[in-house]
Amino acid sequence: MCSRAQLVPLRGPTASGGRYRILKSEKLGEGCYGAVVKATDLITGAMRAWKTVKTSKGDLANSRLEFKIMASMDHPSIIRLYEVVADSKRFCFVMELCEGGDLMNKLAEVGPEFRFPESVSAPVIRQLLCAVHYMQERLITHSDLGSRNVLLVRPGSLEGNKVKIADFGSAKIFDPEKGPQKGDIWSLGLMMRTLVCSSGLSGGKSASSASPSKAGLAPKATEKPSRPSSSPQPKAAAGARVPSEASTMSSTAEAAAPTK
Repeated sequence: MCSRAQLVPLRGPTASGGRYRILKSEKLGEGCYGAVVKATDLITGAMRAWKTVKTSKGDLANSRLEFKIMASMDHPSIIRLYEVVADSKRFCFVMELCEGGDLMNKLAEVGPEFRFPESVSAPVIRQLLCAVHYMQERLITHSDLGSRNVLLVRPGSLEGNKVKIADFGSAKIFDPEKGPQKGDIWSLGLMMRTLVCSSGLSGGKSASSASPSKAGLAPKATEKPSRPSSSPQPKAAAGARVPSEASTMSSTAEAAAPTK
């Protein structure tokens, strides 16, 4: 039985046979290393997201790694890659289309003081936790996880919507001997807090003014996440087990889930 990575083709422009009509006027956004627009599959009629990444000798390896990582994954909360059309100057990623925009814009729409009910926030965080768990099992760290890289499948309300992690331009494969990568977990914690507690931080400061990154965004990959100095960690009693960040967040999301 073959892996999904063997099913995602890497084609040259000639081999693709002009299969896609690129709709440059229908721009979806800017990714970590390229622009994303809509495209139509002329064979099936399906709408796709078309991400173009200009490459040079220095970053060709990054595009190939992004292709390798995305092609290896198949998860309902991770954007799906269908194929890549590439030449010596660019990589074009043909991906699943999400038309609801990103979570950052959704948060901006409701305003910095708005709080989503736990019944709305918990399913979103649960989807993201499952996706990050799936990636870590495969030794993949996103390294740029934030609300701008979480897409809503359909337009409209966040309630009942499906979300998907996108933009793997900074993703890495980590060494299992160094343990799980905590940067993505930290980023999930920021997004969870923003959803249920609004983007304002304690003390009256907004997340954007108190932090180099906007509310819900991960720290830069080169930075180690630091805890706010105003929130000292409680000392554990002798012999008590201190839960890990991942287990704490997982139990928090489950506790926030609405009871049936």
